[in-house]
Amino acid sequence: MAGDTENIRIWETGDVYVGDVGTPAPTDVESALDAGWEPLGVLHEDGLTEGYDADETEHWTWNAGLGRKTVNHEVHSKKVIALEDTDLVWQLLHPGSTSEESGGITTRTTKRHVNSRRAFLFEKTDGTVISRKVFPNGEAFQDGEVTSNGQDMAGFPLMVVAYEDENGAYEIEVTNDVAAIPLGS
Repeated sequence: MAGDTENIRIWETGDVYVGDVGTPAPTDVESALDAGWEPLGVLHEDGLTEGYDADETEHWTWNAGLGRKTVNHEVHSKKVIALEDTDLVWQLLHPGSTSEESGGITTRTTKRHVNSRRAFLFEKTDGTVISRKVFPNGEAFQDGEVTSNGQDMAGFPLMVVAYEDENGAYEIEVTNDVAAIPLGS
């Protein structure tokens, strides 16, 4: 049998953290996170969905079939459902809106969505294997409906989109997963 079942991952737990653009990304999987990372809170059991979308163009030759394929307009994203109705979650869903507290009463005023870039850290664990992926420059958008009823937990679906940095990078990952060791190392 080719392959190694020790390299199969079932990510048992995970967390999402939000910080300002420029919040230091972790450089290992064991050190405490920088104080600038704020936890998103309890997440839906569906976990994290990692997405990729792009416009692909096939360039056909006259006499030799497919000559090349190019990729344009890449979008790297991650989707998660936050279960806590915290101010952080609300601000991610409604950037540019305001919330105020007075005498134990919070008033939230929803306004038009404005650009609100942040850094996002996605941490997953499978036993002792840990993966920390960071979008150093990203933005969250509401990704679906919020349902409120007497039978289901209310969830706040978020899609986080990564913007590329000056080096063309969308994401940085640090992991202790032996399966991720570069070939030839």
